[in-house]
Amino acid sequence: MRHYYFFESQRLHRLNLWKRTEKPVDRVTMADHQVLFEGRNVFADSFILRHYNVLSLEPAINKYVRQRVNSEHEVKNLSWHGKRATVKSEQITFPSADSLTELVDGCPFHRSRPWKKHTFFGAWSPVHCGSEIFMYRRS
Repeated sequence: MRHYYFFESQRLHRLNLWKRTEKPVDRVTMADHQVLFEGRNVFADSFILRHYNVLSLEPAINKYVRQRVNSEHEVKNLSWHGKRATVKSEQITFPSADSLTELVDGCPFHRSRPWKKHTFFGAWSPVHCGSEIFMYRRS
């Protein structure tokens, strides 16, 4: 995998790596995006999380349309899952490679232009050309 986008919707978007403690750890309040516990001390630098939500269209449809069952309480009362809770297969799209950053061997990940939203739920539109699908950004 040679292309990526650095995702950071907010500082400390994911904070779920911690040193074991005897104190109770709360993973529910922040929907498992941040752990909460007494005496939590956050490291100054964030680690890069290589997280692949999905790599192609068919697994995306399987994951978010066919297989996922969200708790009604989580969706309606807690506002969890966002567009993932209601996405339809025709809304799932992917950004084009030229909109991504190329990973160069031996170089660090570029954090200078963080994406604030994932784009695979409607921010891009498919353009069909023969058997290939290209994506363009909606205006």
